[in-house]
Amino acid sequence: MKLFYKLFIGVMSILGLLFISSCATLYTNPQKTIEIISEPEQAEIVITSEKGQIVFKGNTPTYVNLPRKSSYSVKISTPGFKPVELQIKKRFQFLTLGNVAMTFFMPIGVAVDYYFDTIWTLSPSNISISLERTSLKYGASELIENYAVVTLLDQDQKERKIRIALEPG
Repeated sequence: MKLFYKLFIGVMSILGLLFISSCATLYTNPQKTIEIISEPEQAEIVITSEKGQIVFKGNTPTYVNLPRKSSYSVKISTPGFKPVELQIKKRFQFLTLGNVAMTFFMPIGVAVDYYFDTIWTLSPSNISISLERTSLKYGASELIENYAVVTLLDQDQKERKIRIALEPG
């Protein structure tokens, strides 16, 4: 009976080590969920993979599930504001180092994590951006009672305001 007990404990220990040796695969998904928020809301988002393929088009606020095996370029834009382009980078997932604790089973765990792309993570996990209004060089206008005031930059980069009378109607 003692031999059976020792054998059972030994087999269960080995199976347990095999099971937890692929640490990143157990604790993460092959896709990473990225939250994207902008001010103003409803800005257009275009996400492109490092191979140049568009993988997502939509508007803020949103959550996007991206495969961990690639880095991405994110462009956020809306009329009247400067577009912003930033990167979501593929980085090494430190949970994979849990395989090192299982020295004997490490190659199996690393291979499993690599196969399921959980050896990688994406950074940043959340994007929150305030878009900046476009500068005056593109022109700006405001309405004041029966006038429109247009602000432009002249050749010397000086602000010039032009007041235009509006006719009712």
